[in-house]
Amino acid sequence: MTALEGAKRKAGSPPEGADARSKRQPADQPAAGPLEERRLELAEVYAAYTALASAAPGAPPPEQPYLRLLKAGQGSEGCRRLAARLLPRYARHFPQHADTAADTLIALAKLSLAEPQQQVAARCDAAAGLPEVAAAAAKEAGSGGQQATIKLVAFCFQQLAALLSASAASTANGGSHLLPNGGTGSASASGAGSTAADAASAFESHLWPCLDRCFASHFRVVLAACLHALKSPGEPNFAVASRFLSQRLLATPAAAAAAAASPAGPADSSGDEVMQDASDSGAAAAAGTTAAGTAAAAAAAGLPPADVQQQGGGQAEQPLAARVLGGLAAKDQAWVRSHVEKWSKEVDAKSSLEALGLLERLLSHLPAGEAIRAPGWLAASGLPPKLEERDLRAECSKHSKQVECAVRPPGTQGIAFVTFKSVRDASRCYEAMCDALPWRDRGQPLQLTFVAQPVYPPGAPQRPQPRANHVWMAGVGSAADEAEVLRCCREGAIPPPEHLLKVPARRPGLMLVFRDTAVAEAAVAAIRAGRPRILGPPMPGGPPPGGRGGPPPGPGSAADSG
Repeated sequence: MTALEGAKRKAGSPPEGADARSKRQPADQPAAGPLEERRLELAEVYAAYTALASAAPGAPPPEQPYLRLLKAGQGSEGCRRLAARLLPRYARHFPQHADTAADTLIALAKLSLAEPQQQVAARCDAAAGLPEVAAAAAKEAGSGGQQATIKLVAFCFQQLAALLSASAASTANGGSHLLPNGGTGSASASGAGSTAADAASAFESHLWPCLDRCFASHFRVVLAACLHALKSPGEPNFAVASRFLSQRLLATPAAAAAAAASPAGPADSSGDEVMQDASDSGAAAAAGTTAAGTAAAAAAAGLPPADVQQQGGGQAEQPLAARVLGGLAAKDQAWVRSHVEKWSKEVDAKSSLEALGLLERLLSHLPAGEAIRAPGWLAASGLPPKLEERDLRAECSKHSKQVECAVRPPGTQGIAFVTFKSVRDASRCYEAMCDALPWRDRGQPLQLTFVAQPVYPPGAPQRPQPRANHVWMAGVGSAADEAEVLRCCREGAIPPPEHLLKVPARRPGLMLVFRDTAVAEAAVAAIRAGRPRILGPPMPGGPPPGGRGGPPPGPGSAADSG
């Protein structure tokens, strides 16, 4: 290389000093322009917060600053941390933006930052704001409120399923904890496991109140999610739905607060005896719930103290399910019952007894729920000669959880009476076992029919003999037959039944559940007088043997004799 070529090459190269300085400069150091933009962005967010905070008392805050906070949720890291903390404070004032606020806070609750502590703090701030967005969605009458609720419920179920699974795993392998949204910690790393567990517990503590608020405003969305989750006992979402029903919906506020103060793993929430509802724990609630305790319980359930004061002392001590379902209109009550009934037909009763028990308790909080929980009785014939009562009860328990007793009267052949704790349990057993062959190696097809009074074992303690508050119409399997039966009731000035149970068994039928026994007996007389087609023409010699004959002789009895 000549001296002239070397000079030309040096002339086309950057100065050695500038090149060295560029190599020493950190690659992630922002240029002066972007750094100034971030400062301006933060200044805008603070200005928006100042405008919202300085609104006159009683006057609605300005909308544009709130929109700026929503936009900050998609800005720089500093703006997103501010949005997670500030956005929930004003969400209730802008229900028209509940859907956007839900998207923003859900994204912030999954935020990824370079600094782990800042990441956990931002996620917990966002999760703490979810109940406020749910409250805003409750005020939005349009589709935006429902869409926001759907997103919140889906996110809460997803996160709670992960947290409960991680809690069970940490118990099994002794010390590993799952941080919210995927971070992990180990108990062996000098307190890191404890920090991770605390962060996960704090994150979880904000998700349950969000579901509470969603149920109070859009009960259909939450109930649909629970029913879907309860179809698969082995899935993580099953534990979420089971715990939400037992420890949030069916528990008194004081019991819900106690459960929130000491979160349990999914194994601790199995069964329907974990949390007693109002009918089972009224004494404990009355002894332990003071005015201050009620306010604390409401806060744990995601309800502000003002909401409790408006409800009055007695209602505030009721479970959330009673407060929400107890005030539903007839149309909404029918929706709840029909969806639970549809769910019960789509699942395996043997593996779903826990869920069935929880849903039965949930239905009892509907205004007419006590009528559905009235006892039901079945008479069974065609039993194997040497079948023991315990075997019959065990077979019935496969399809219905609440079997009280099974009795074979002395001196009878192949006949027994089964007492259930609710009409729904009896109808579920009828649907599964009528005309079936439970004992294939012996006996004949099992014949079942509803009866009007229970039969108790010989020597059993004396107890009141209740009468049925329901009327069973065997053979009613079509909409036309159902309409005729209801026509007879209307023409007889009978109040509408509290509930209709359609039983699509091998021998289908219709169960009409009335307010009390007197109304049920009057309904029987009205049906006899109206002669619906299902009964056939009147016959002077009484009902024909078998077939479709004869009016029901009394409440709880079948419309035919076969």
